[in-house]
Amino acid sequence: WQVQGLTDFLLGAIRGAGASGRQIRTDELPRLARIILGAAEPSPLAEPAPDLDIPDLNDDQRRAIGAALALAPGDLLLIQGPPGTGKTSTIAELARAIVRRDFFAGLDDPARRPLLILANTHRAADEVTRKLHARFPDLRPYLVRVGTARAATEPEVREQILGERLGVREALGGLDLDDPAGLERWVRLIRAGVLLHDHAQIFVGTLAAANAPELRGLVFSTVIVDETGQATEPAALQALRHLPPGYAGRLILVGDHQQLPPVVPEAADAAPPPDPPASLLAAGFAPGPGLKISLFERLARRYPRALITLAAQYRMNAPICDLISALFYDGALHPGDARVARARLSAFIATRGEGQPAGDSWDDVPIVVLDTSGDAAARDTVRQWGKDESRDNPREAALIADLLVDLFRRVPRDGWGALAAGVGVISASRKQNNRLRAAI
Repeated sequence: WQVQGLTDFLLGAIRGAGASGRQIRTDELPRLARIILGAAEPSPLAEPAPDLDIPDLNDDQRRAIGAALALAPGDLLLIQGPPGTGKTSTIAELARAIVRRDFFAGLDDPARRPLLILANTHRAADEVTRKLHARFPDLRPYLVRVGTARAATEPEVREQILGERLGVREALGGLDLDDPAGLERWVRLIRAGVLLHDHAQIFVGTLAAANAPELRGLVFSTVIVDETGQATEPAALQALRHLPPGYAGRLILVGDHQQLPPVVPEAADAAPPPDPPASLLAAGFAPGPGLKISLFERLARRYPRALITLAAQYRMNAPICDLISALFYDGALHPGDARVARARLSAFIATRGEGQPAGDSWDDVPIVVLDTSGDAAARDTVRQWGKDESRDNPREAALIADLLVDLFRRVPRDGWGALAAGVGVISASRKQNNRLRAAI
């Protein structure tokens, strides 16, 4: 499906040139295609309109929404959302503003809708759906989560899936199409589905669902792609399938190229990817990484003036934020408010009851590095299974378990549940996760 998306982009760009029977010049391609190929600059970012007053958003978020609403068809905007900066809230507020502006734009063309939001994962698509569902109840009748319900699908997301909203599974149970009453029920169900689909204004799905039945035949004035920094470039190009002919729509890529890159499975004996031709180096393609460089990262480096970074974060206290900001964001990231900046572990423990006095390991030092390089027992256990390698570290799992036991002893037993809900343990592999669970 990724190869199909890349092919569709190239064919769509050629069709948009409006020429045939001869070689097509780059300057004949649609504007958005030329931007993606590095041959045309996006328009300068517009400042928010004076009347853009959205409460509960910070200046960066308002600037991003203002620039997105000012985009002309065939243009591009990049929004970088570091951890905890309210990226999903920004997408939700932008979605509402776009629908309010373009609600009646498709009256003359029923196949044209205001907004398509695609994400790299189901988790991200569900998060956007939940945010829209919770924040804007007035949008629920016009919101469709593309696809079918999964076991982990939450109720508010399930409510926006067409099949679930119509109760298709229940309606089809025991339906007899040879019975006139059953046939009438079947027709009513189809008509209800068509009505919901015809009135929908926002469709949310994954990049892999770009060709889903709910989207076939539809074009969208604006397409937003979430988690673009974690999607391979051919996967991200799926989004262009549903722009108007000639890519005459607005493309907004949301992501963060300082977080995890695209996951590209590689065989141990695989040949390195070929270097791009010299003609593509100006577009931001680089020798070596291949698909590990996302569309978001390539375009962010190629067009830094088209990038808006959400710099106020609400997840990390000041010392942790300072470290992450210095390492990955050139010092631009900062706490969104004083409460976040001052947060400390001692206050977190105090809200859960009086425990034992804090020891050295739990003093108010927000970042602690425990170096096990001098511990002979702290070596990875490695097992080889053919070409696959499995590794874990029993000693480090035991150290973490000891630290957690020490932390929980500082809180009365009736506070353990609340404390556990606020503690996260992360490792690099599923096998080490299993080892950690056993040790804890």
